Amino acid sequence: MRVMSVCGLMFFTSQSVSFQAAGRVRRRGSARARERRHAFCGLARSAVSLSLALVCGCVCGCSEPSYGNSEDIGGAGRGPSSAVQDGGNTEVRHDAARDGSGPGSSVTSPGDAGGVRATHDAGTPIGPSESSPPDVTTPVVPLPDGGADTAPPALPVLPQWARPLVGQYASRGYTFKQDEFGTITRLEELSHADISANESGGLTLVTKFCSSVATTTIAELRLKNARALPDRIETLVLSESDQHWSSMGPKVAAGFTREPPAFCAGMIGQDVTKAPEQVWLEPSTTCRCASAAEDPLSDDCRVLDPDHDQKPGLTYELRGMTTSVLNATLYAGAESSARYTNGVIGADGTRHTANIVSDDKAYQFDCEPRDCANIAVLGKFCPESQNRVSFVRLPDQAQKPTGADPCVAILAERRTLFPEAPLAYPPRCYQ
Repeated sequence: MRVMSVCGLMFFTSQSVSFQAAGRVRRRGSARARERRHAFCGLARSAVSLSLALVCGCVCGCSEPSYGNSEDIGGAGRGPSSAVQDGGNTEVRHDAARDGSGPGSSVTSPGDAGGVRATHDAGTPIGPSESSPPDVTTPVVPLPDGGADTAPPALPVLPQWARPLVGQYASRGYTFKQDEFGTITRLEELSHADISANESGGLTLVTKFCSSVATTTIAELRLKNARALPDRIETLVLSESDQHWSSMGPKVAAGFTREPPAFCAGMIGQDVTKAPEQVWLEPSTTCRCASAAEDPLSDDCRVLDPDHDQKPGLTYELRGMTTSVLNATLYAGAESSARYTNGVIGADGTRHTANIVSDDKAYQFDCEPRDCANIAVLGKFCPESQNRVSFVRLPDQAQKPTGADPCVAILAERRTLFPEAPLAYPPRCYQ
């Protein structure tokens, strides 16, 4: 999956299917001018790159934006903002890296008189300028003491070309993986995608997964409850030069946590009382406190039960295409990092496409029956040009109501939303 990649769990070939006994895994100026300068200085302090900010963005006065996730996204593309002040004029410049590849550029011409002119990426003005009127008029607000009126600090305006991205979508993504024998696995994922403007003038993408199915020519591996996966939160990076978009986000773990739980503090390598939900360890009453550097095992205190079926990790159902000998139920976790590249906005503003760059690692905790196929992680993802995602804007009646599950409508209408045939298997990704 782009998220937790079921692909990373599959390793089948038409020449060889490996069976191993799973057994038991190892256990464990003027008043008015002064007011303007103060307002614009506040903007300069809180300005963040247009292309970076997650759902919990920073407001004026913050020293660092909040990303809504404890993991650092590595700072890729997190360019500094700067401001140049000339009398009553202020220019905000954003040196934002696109897709983590390097810093963007900014113009150094003076700002328009008495106003703010923001630039992004290759220097294209995205605020008021001499040649184009501003897209948003900020009302003049009188000061509480009845003194000179002043405009409140304004955040950078989202570029006009990127505005059609804002909305709720059904998305369908395909990624391919090739093992050492040349066998190709195709992963199809259906998701709900919500793209919204954030307080820093950029866009945030929140993905909720609805289904995840990996197939080869001989077997299918289906994630039993894809909705148990954590939502994925990413920042969209906007490229002014070619009007393309990409995304970036943190590495995500599912079925376990990379860091040990709080009750393992000072107890690494030792057995402690297990969490109540770890019923698969019974009759044992303990779990093993493993370090963040260790791969998780079923007796690890970090292993979770996100789909609440009293089994370790996430539950996958394996089914053979022509024989039942492959049939099994697998319990596993995965760690994944993925991002979109080369994003294109559809001409009608309702359908968008992008390529997918993905990487993951899967961890099998257990399986039933015990002599089920051993799932190996030997393949690697095909080049991003072969991995693609489509976004289809949801009609108003299918948009997510507060508290509702958006996957219900997407799964029910998938053939209407995506009438195109699934992507065909590439003949071979690598020689």
